[in-house]
Amino acid sequence: MKPSRPVLIVDDNADVRMLYERVLMSAGYTVAHASDAREALDSIAAGLPSIVLLDVLLPGGLDGWETLETIRATEASAALPVIMCTVKRSSEDQQRGWTLGCDGFMIKAFNPWELQTLIDEVLARTPEERAAERARNLKRATEGLEGV
Repeated sequence: MKPSRPVLIVDDNADVRMLYERVLMSAGYTVAHASDAREALDSIAAGLPSIVLLDVLLPGGLDGWETLETIRATEASAALPVIMCTVKRSSEDQQRGWTLGCDGFMIKAFNPWELQTLIDEVLARTPEERAAERARNLKRATEGLEGV
């Protein structure tokens, strides 16, 4: 059974939000949207979603990295699962995401069904399991930098 609280999609591209929404709703999730960081942070403060899909490149002054930092620095949302969904694909970008505390990293363009699978996997993990997975992925991303 899928969570009753929604997946929060944070992306300034309406077509991307619509695509994610269609896939997730067909999988039984409810969906909320935000087109910028402030709107996302307001939605999170109003009632935590089950998980956040967060783009890095956002308008309005705060980017996805800063939004993730704010989520992690706020006691009420610090443990909220966050998956970065971005065109940022370098090892440095991935390392930054894992260091800041993301729970998943999807590089656009990806198969939307892969996103659904990742959401299911992240939501099935305990906070401790998410932290361990984050550490493993940070290590992988860091090792990728050493070869550069």
